[in-house]
Amino acid sequence: MTDMFGIMLAKKNIPPDDPFCRLFAPSSSDKPVLPAGYTARNYIESNVNRQKNWGQVINTGVTDAKTVVELDMILWNISGGSDQFLFGKEYRSYNAYRIGYNPSSDVSFKTGGTVSNTVVGTVLSPEERYTLRITPTKLSWEKHEGGGTGYIENSPSQYSNSTMPYALFNVFVNEYYSGSQQSVPNTGCAIPYMTYSHMRLYSAKFWVNDELVRHFIPCVRAADNKPGLWDAVGNAFYTNAMTSSGNDFLTD
Repeated sequence: MTDMFGIMLAKKNIPPDDPFCRLFAPSSSDKPVLPAGYTARNYIESNVNRQKNWGQVINTGVTDAKTVVELDMILWNISGGSDQFLFGKEYRSYNAYRIGYNPSSDVSFKTGGTVSNTVVGTVLSPEERYTLRITPTKLSWEKHEGGGTGYIENSPSQYSNSTMPYALFNVFVNEYYSGSQQSVPNTGCAIPYMTYSHMRLYSAKFWVNDELVRHFIPCVRAADNKPGLWDAVGNAFYTNAMTSSGNDFLTD
């Protein structure tokens, strides 16, 4: 941890022994260079119709139950009262690791069978940019403009299904719930909810056992003008797993 980072934490009244400090300290590799054939964008945005399979989802390929995640994002163009899932996976209703947003009530953070909800006015404001930091026991947020930090904690519990990957812009689940999901081709794993999030994602990082395993950078592939996320750790390009949706991510 650098001295500057320690000063920043002190100003925000974040305890220096907070587990987030070790993982989320700034590094010189924060802005990796994209390979030839890919053009960086500020963000990718889910182009959501929110009916049936018309949204978008990224299959991250990360499966470990102890995964830690950081999202630089905005909740955008929110409407309706249904949950909009930003990240996660769920093995039936009692075993999950995910976060969602309900514009009429709260942010939900679920690990195992435990859900913590907080009034929306004290958590995330639509159309404001935040950094979300997620572990299996804690969701923390920091507002980019004008300050504002906080967190939600759940009792320690871990997601037991290590074979399913985590999703971005949605949640992967492994079974149907009446009226809530539908079959999705080409995800290679599971069935996502139909209540996709309308999110602008500026970057995403995934750690497993303190090792950075994904560093997603929004970009466009020049060969076919395809929007997606370049992973600077695995040197791979991730596109919309909802290939039957007829719509794709938007970019700036």
